[in-house]
Amino acid sequence: MPLYDITLDADGCFPLPPDVGATLAAEKWIVAALGAKFSLASAATACVPLNAIFLWPLSYFEELRAQFSSLPPTRRPPLLTQRIFDNPRRLNAAGGRLCLPASLRDDALIASRLLLRGNNSRYELWNPNAFQCRAHR
Repeated sequence: MPLYDITLDADGCFPLPPDVGATLAAEKWIVAALGAKFSLASAATACVPLNAIFLWPLSYFEELRAQFSSLPPTRRPPLLTQRIFDNPRRLNAAGGRLCLPASLRDDALIASRLLLRGNNSRYELWNPNAFQCRAHR
């Protein structure tokens, strides 16, 4: 999966890499944040919370939501259901730029820089430190 190191402007916007922009323009997408309740740590390293913003095509997102909704309440991952499936936002990537609301940036601990990776079925936006922590687990 390609990995892009991106700088955000003061409004939390950034230009999309051309291949990503073309993919996002071709279909309706949903954006959701996985917030600070997930954390990753070990005895050897103190890692920052495992936060990310996920982008899914709307059709795939609806399939995922249906799968999770069909699970018995005792088998549903409560954080995923609450944070992702109950609070999605439609993505607006007009003009080859993506603007992230401050609430999403805060949830993912993204300030002035982010890492973007993904493919045609999902993209992830990461705080660079959280991504490095995840990569070394």
